Amino acid sequence: MYSLLVQLTLLIFVFACFPFTGLMAFLLFKRRNRNRSSTAQSPASETARSALKKSTFLVVIPAHNEEASIARTVASVQSMDYPHSNLRTLVIADNCSDSTANVARDAGAEVYERTDHVRKSKGYALEEVLGKLAQSESEYQDCNAFVIIDADTSVSKDLLLRFEPLITSGCDFVQAYYSVRNSEQSWRTRLLTYALALFNGVYLDGLDRMNLGSHLRGNGMMFTRRGLARVPWKAASLAEDLEFSWILRLAGEDVRFLKHGVVYADMPASAAASRSQRARWEHGRSSLRQLYTPAILKAQAPVWKRCAWLCDLWMPPLSLLAVAIV
Repeated sequence: MYSLLVQLTLLIFVFACFPFTGLMAFLLFKRRNRNRSSTAQSPASETARSALKKSTFLVVIPAHNEEASIARTVASVQSMDYPHSNLRTLVIADNCSDSTANVARDAGAEVYERTDHVRKSKGYALEEVLGKLAQSESEYQDCNAFVIIDADTSVSKDLLLRFEPLITSGCDFVQAYYSVRNSEQSWRTRLLTYALALFNGVYLDGLDRMNLGSHLRGNGMMFTRRGLARVPWKAASLAEDLEFSWILRLAGEDVRFLKHGVVYADMPASAAASRSQRARWEHGRSSLRQLYTPAILKAQAPVWKRCAWLCDLWMPPLSLLAVAIV
């Protein structure tokens, strides 16, 4: 009897999630019915691209003891196809005990050195720095858009060109496609490349097409100055990117997904590091479920959207969902 109850509970849970994920996958094959700029999702002519080069971007790179990778990341940013007069690079050397700051300066980046042994997570670093950047008297007041990438990241050369039309059309919060840079290092990183194609690609594109708001993934996020003026960054949990996604959703903001602008980061190749990373992610997601379930139930949104948000919030890891279906 106990075994039967467990199976029934599992089936109910799976069949609550499966239509939700199935609908998102189906929508990938349907044309968008929302009034959105097609320029952002399709290659533009050189003439059109030149006409769109209006925004001044500040690429912000939080880094904690990343002296081995930061120079390559800065070089990738500065090699993007975008006017250098409209592109600045800022590395946050957060509680570093190595040469991250000096290496970043030598690579051509501006550096903000931060030491705070109490508020020392990436979320706190972004809260402090983005708060200062958004101030009207900031030395970065000429920058109207901020792109956040990790310190072990390479970016597609057209990333800013892809962000620009979305900004022009009024989008203030955007997540780019986040994939794996070291995909050929091991079977684990190759498998993770496929997994992230679902988790950071298909899933986010489905949310975007369903008008539910995409999720932020921490790497490849774009915020405009006007957007942060409405909703400042206030997220410092283990899943600070996902937390800010829910803050934006419940505030009525639309987080867009940019599938053709890509950021690539190194992923752990060993089993121990991979387990540690997954445990950290899932612990962060678990705490957000307890925090945001009541907020979603009380949200001023249509019933269908609140139900979809709950399915999204309680969605299990894709690997667990696949095993449960089998």
